[in-house]
Amino acid sequence: MQSKPKTSNLRVPYDSLTLCAVVSELRACLVGGQIQEVRQPDPTEIQMSVRNQGQTYWLLASVDARYARLHLVSARSPNPPTPPNFCMVLRRYLENGFVQSIRQRDFDRIVEIVVLSRDAEGEPTTVTLVGEFMGKHSNLILVRENGKIIDAIKRIPERLNRFREILPGAVYLSPPKQSNPYDPRNATHWEAFLQELETDPTDSIEGLAERLLKRFMGLSPFLTKEIATRTMCEGQDSVSSLRQNALEIFDATAREEFQPVLILPPSASPATYPFPSVLFPDEIQQVARSLNLALDFAYRDIVKESHFREEASTLRGQIQRAIQRLERQWETFQHLQENSKHAEKYQQIGELIISHLWNIQPGDSEVVVQDYFDPTYPERKISLDTTLSAQENAALWFEKSRTAREGADVVEEQKGRVLQPLGQLQEALLQLEGWEASEEEHNTAKLKALHKRLREQRLLPEETEQETHGRKAVNEFQGHKIRRIQTPQGYEMLMGETATANDFLLTRLASPNDLWFHVRASSSAHVVLRTGNRPDAVPRTAIEAAALLCARHSSDKHASIVPVDYTLRKYVRKPRGSAPGFAHYERETTLHVTP
Repeated sequence: MQSKPKTSNLRVPYDSLTLCAVVSELRACLVGGQIQEVRQPDPTEIQMSVRNQGQTYWLLASVDARYARLHLVSARSPNPPTPPNFCMVLRRYLENGFVQSIRQRDFDRIVEIVVLSRDAEGEPTTVTLVGEFMGKHSNLILVRENGKIIDAIKRIPERLNRFREILPGAVYLSPPKQSNPYDPRNATHWEAFLQELETDPTDSIEGLAERLLKRFMGLSPFLTKEIATRTMCEGQDSVSSLRQNALEIFDATAREEFQPVLILPPSASPATYPFPSVLFPDEIQQVARSLNLALDFAYRDIVKESHFREEASTLRGQIQRAIQRLERQWETFQHLQENSKHAEKYQQIGELIISHLWNIQPGDSEVVVQDYFDPTYPERKISLDTTLSAQENAALWFEKSRTAREGADVVEEQKGRVLQPLGQLQEALLQLEGWEASEEEHNTAKLKALHKRLREQRLLPEETEQETHGRKAVNEFQGHKIRRIQTPQGYEMLMGETATANDFLLTRLASPNDLWFHVRASSSAHVVLRTGNRPDAVPRTAIEAAALLCARHSSDKHASIVPVDYTLRKYVRKPRGSAPGFAHYERETTLHVTP
């Protein structure tokens, strides 16, 4: 005799036995009734009201990958402003129709609801709503009398499933049958299995459960564990015990004599099953008057918790992305601030080059100078760009000095605009994580209020802006690999990651007065700096940021100094028939940067 297994993490599924009991209850109250209304509250859920024997019932059919199910509900969900296409199809064919039959197919998680309706000419016709409640493969399919599909809540084209296409006009094919040879409702099949067990016995709950799962169709791991636990924990011959327990469950199922229970674990969501379970203590199981009502109660709590987790996860992701964006800006400012400390050093190098022009010949890669800024007058070696003259090398260092000084001014001007919202977002993230960790009731209204507040403070973009931006990006780039980056000053940069993307960026995206960047005499990404048709107003620091981005994505990215040319897009042309990424340009300005 074995002890009962631990059930702290056991999840009660919506399995074939549960569906069988649900269908039994639905037949009693819905067959013969008239369908009055069809709703589709969300993309994976349909609700129908059926009037029968002076009472209105609301039937829910969900094809959610985690919570696929069919049962009655006590309250309807609100309708969306615009009904989806599948909802409109169901309204056309099902509303005012009469439910003729509801049946489960082959003890599988498939239900057929046959409805007597009228066609477009007003002639009587029969349609069948097929519900396949199989996890991620769940679907609702409306089928004509001739077996052809009218429509489905999830359309499956041939490219997704070449064996079973689910599209309007296609012939409906049932899901592939299970490979398990035995039907658990067939007593002869049980006797055959018992003979196998006598020949090759098993002495563990896990072993028996695994064999039941392999042999019998429609049995869930939960149900096989239930049967195996009842069998192995009774201290008697396993074969006779299994015969007794199997007959007890499936004889009652054949007679439609279910004993639904509501399971209320102290630290988990409620659950329900058609029979009392030995996998849970008796004290947390309550007799339920109706399995449908028990399912409504249990899933209302489960789905509410799930929606909270999903919305919290979405909001957390938005906040984290906003924080990361601000942190990247702050890192840039810190780099500028660190670089500003070297402004005097860069100025001195430029002056040392100027004071030793007499000692520099064209093509020199370095010069040795006497550093008169150091009281000891040491000799100092300065690297030179061989493509530049001595005066141009000095000008390069003076430019770096000026840029470093301006960087400090940018940091002082912008850091308040970064640090304050960064702190607010980090505080909001801590608040959200506290709600997720709390054992109190999870309320999605709190999430929506927090989301609304962050949007009003412009810490998160408006939802409509996000959606528009996402659609615009898809339409703009048309699948080309193009990155969108912002400078610390708020200017937008676009960078092509492939040769064809560079062409698309140049010929289709860039405006005539945008600035276009490319490393001189070398291969590099094309970078476009959006100017808003005001190129003269773009600050020097934004231009340098675009040049640096271009240099870092070039074949010279490991060089100490990289020359980057930039010009207006209207001065760049792509010769006809040239290779992808190739372009001619003129009226350029050269900027020397250190990647």
